[in-house]
Amino acid sequence: MSARNLGTSLLILMTFSAAGAQPAAVPQKVQLDGVSVEMVTGDAVADRAVPLRFRVRGSDGRHLNGVRPSAWIDVHEQKAGSQCKEKIQSFLSGSLRARPVVDLNSYTILTLNAEASVAVIDPLLGFGGSKLLTAVTLDSPGVDWALSPDQHRLFVTMPLVNRVAVIDTESWEVIKNVETPFRPARVLFDANGRLWVTHENRKANEPSLSAIDAQSLEVVARLSTGLSPHQLAIAPNGEQLLITNGGSGNVSIVDLATRAKTGELVTGPSPSGVATSSLSDALYVIDEQDGSISVIDAKAAKLRRRIEAKPGLGTIAFAPGGRWGFVTNPDANQVLVLDSSTNAIIATLTDIGTHPDQIAFTDDYAYIRAAGSDSVKLLPLSTLGSDANGHIASFPAGQIPPGAVDSVGFAAAIVPSPEPKAVIVANPADRLVYYYMEGMAAPMGNFAAAKRSPKAALVLDRSLRESEPGDFTIRTKIPEAGHYDVAFFLDSPRVIHCFDLAVKANPDAPKKLAAREIAVHPILDKKPIVAGNELEMRFRLTDSTQPTPLTGVRDVRAVAFGTSGAWQERFKAEPAEDGTYRVHFAPPQPGIYYVFLESKALGLKVNQTRPLIFEAVAQ
Repeated sequence: MSARNLGTSLLILMTFSAAGAQPAAVPQKVQLDGVSVEMVTGDAVADRAVPLRFRVRGSDGRHLNGVRPSAWIDVHEQKAGSQCKEKIQSFLSGSLRARPVVDLNSYTILTLNAEASVAVIDPLLGFGGSKLLTAVTLDSPGVDWALSPDQHRLFVTMPLVNRVAVIDTESWEVIKNVETPFRPARVLFDANGRLWVTHENRKANEPSLSAIDAQSLEVVARLSTGLSPHQLAIAPNGEQLLITNGGSGNVSIVDLATRAKTGELVTGPSPSGVATSSLSDALYVIDEQDGSISVIDAKAAKLRRRIEAKPGLGTIAFAPGGRWGFVTNPDANQVLVLDSSTNAIIATLTDIGTHPDQIAFTDDYAYIRAAGSDSVKLLPLSTLGSDANGHIASFPAGQIPPGAVDSVGFAAAIVPSPEPKAVIVANPADRLVYYYMEGMAAPMGNFAAAKRSPKAALVLDRSLRESEPGDFTIRTKIPEAGHYDVAFFLDSPRVIHCFDLAVKANPDAPKKLAAREIAVHPILDKKPIVAGNELEMRFRLTDSTQPTPLTGVRDVRAVAFGTSGAWQERFKAEPAEDGTYRVHFAPPQPGIYYVFLESKALGLKVNQTRPLIFEAVAQ
């Protein structure tokens, strides 16, 4: 069962409203069972970003707390009055046969693997039991990563080859490998769309910090601040970048506007982590060697206070709101809780497993991962200030401790899910990603990365977001002009309604072939297909409007998977001179395989053609 289906009821048996026959003017508004929903759109033009806003209010005109609506865009169909309810039922089922033109609730789980790859998992849709959409091959194993602010590009540091891979999140291809002078490690985006990259330099005068522009993909700054290891944080005002120099015993201050080093603070012999608190307007630097926590005034860039703790401090992170800071000490098997309002340690957590190394947060809980434990601890943030150890709970996050896999990584293994009160946990030793909802005794499901070892997880969220209380917004593209239904669903209180959306033709767009009915004609040799051997699959594409085949389309891709669900890949189909398209891959093991085709230029989606089916036999 998928993660979203696990968290959302699928019983759609309440009232509904059918879409009208003609597109209506915007804004549009509906009132059902004391709930008012208004949809406001901008000018909708095909293949251009259009803003959508849903204003959800109660009978008294106030916004409703804790609601999470869902919405889809699909071609309007003139049917009986149950059309809208049936549409939403089919979309919620996650079926491959019922996919909308645009899903406004979609998100993708990415895993950074111990192997040289990034796995892309769709938690809502699977082929043959697998949720894996594709896997992006890297030149070398990655250790940290970051999404660009617009989520169109993913940057992955690869220290063994001195490169930063740039992955396009639409095509899932590496579009560039940015060369760096030394081993790139940690990454952090600033508000100007620049990616700051630390380097594991061997000399203090060697470059320790680079900045990459997320659009041009060019290196726009390179600085020397001190000796590695390094960690990064941005000051609460967003104007300075702090970088720890673990081998130099200090912290450098970089002005983000000028991209120049402006100061330096001595904090301790070996600073190992840095984090900021918006509540106290301070930066907190922890030191591994002497166990100190330096509190730095963010505005004055001066040491405000020094807190003493045990040596061995590893990481520091602040919960939402900036009051509670959590500091791991893997050597002592402890986690310290710091109150930034008093700059004092208010709790020492001991029942948290062997070698605690990562902290993550939702609005209500702190999650503690220990490298030597197969369970994750969680602590209600509301209990801080009382006996925190007495409120620690846990849930199993695998059968093998994550530390059993010897792999370097700085990225988070626990990340919040787009659904509220839920997290996603990567366990490289189990080769699984777990989905956990708060209040449950165990994870509600898991996803495999096709025999890869996920050491970190990341969510690419392209769903409706609550931009203001009660206002849910998104910018999206509709590929073709036409009359569409915007299906809106609110689970509690129950609202089901289809708004109208008229999409104009894009005058600047070249003619597309999307309106044609595309057919796939496979050309397979009659000789047996042997597992493990490379297979060349050829096919022709035709449409209903012309007798000659479609040739030269450059974005045709094949989605291949085995019925066992253990393997799935995407491959680019290369146009050949004879008018055919060719895909090369090796079926990994004996069994039945399906191959679907897709092409944005042709308007061809995975579920719109019959699959190519073949059997691979043992050697």
